[in-house]
Amino acid sequence: MAVGINNKIAVFLGPSCTIEEARSILPEADYLPPAARGSIYGIINDGYRMIVLLDGLFYGRYSVWHKELLFALDCGIDVIGATSMGTLRAAELDREGLTGVGQIYRWYRDGEIDGDDEVALLHQSSEGAYAALSIPLANLRWNLGLARKEGMIGEQQEARILRHAKAMCFQDRMMDVILSPLAEELDVSAFAKMA
Repeated sequence: MAVGINNKIAVFLGPSCTIEEARSILPEADYLPPAARGSIYGIINDGYRMIVLLDGLFYGRYSVWHKELLFALDCGIDVIGATSMGTLRAAELDREGLTGVGQIYRWYRDGEIDGDDEVALLHQSSEGAYAALSIPLANLRWNLGLARKEGMIGEQQEARILRHAKAMCFQDRMMDVILSPLAEELDVSAFAKMA
């Protein structure tokens, strides 16, 4: 799709993937840092026809406000939410016109998950390209489901790992710490590539 002045796309991106990966999928978009309160208002008059909210700040900053997303929709801007903060806002505002995308959004929409901590993670600053330092609970759920399907773990082990991870602060969810209760039962190195 060729993007002109009337088709500009803004993508709020942080730890979900690198800008290089995102540009390989959507090269014509403008990539902005994770959204915080006021970020949407800050670009509303810049000619964007679509805003894609993937990542947002919340710890130590006010998160992107529902009202600014609704204002963007009222201005005729399509708003899509996915992966992290975008899934939260999409699940909260999909009846208002915000479009949710992806499995994590569907989990929220269908009530399979409900905590903000499902997508929360610790990440580096802009100097570190927002690289993830911990693993979001929703990503862990997905990876554990794959591991169970591949026979690497059983249902009881999956449930124990999830209970242990859920009890942890989002900042402490590193794969080796999450798997520590099952270290004697599992080949923890096989899970290293999941993080």
